Amino acid sequence: MAFYIAAILVSLVAILGMHATSVSSVHDWYNQFWWLDIFMHFVGGAWVACLLILSAPRAGFLYIVCSTIFVGVFWEALEYIFNVPFFGVMEASFADSLWILDTMTDIALAVVAATIVAIFHRVYTKHNV
Repeated sequence: MAFYIAAILVSLVAILGMHATSVSSVHDWYNQFWWLDIFMHFVGGAWVACLLILSAPRAGFLYIVCSTIFVGVFWEALEYIFNVPFFGVMEASFADSLWILDTMTDIALAVVAATIVAIFHRVYTKHNV
């Protein structure tokens, strides 16, 4: 169990570090690589689902997916809050249809990743319990 906790912590640090580096003005990876946002939100959704499974091994499919949706929506709210007033980026706007499309795509990617992880968890526990 300690190995799993360490793996989750290391992956969290890696995901957050990559995200921080990606959005920094020095590297600007999100504008250089169009697929990076897709990858990061998919991996983030899978990570949250894995964390939920580790924290509640008997969690059901619906619990895993709905909790991941909640975390995804919370993350998008944080992105909006930090983009607008704190950093002055002003790229987040409810009037901008591309920003809304990006937000919905980010949440959908987290849901798809959580669904895949929850299906694998269900199949694994069904055959190995």
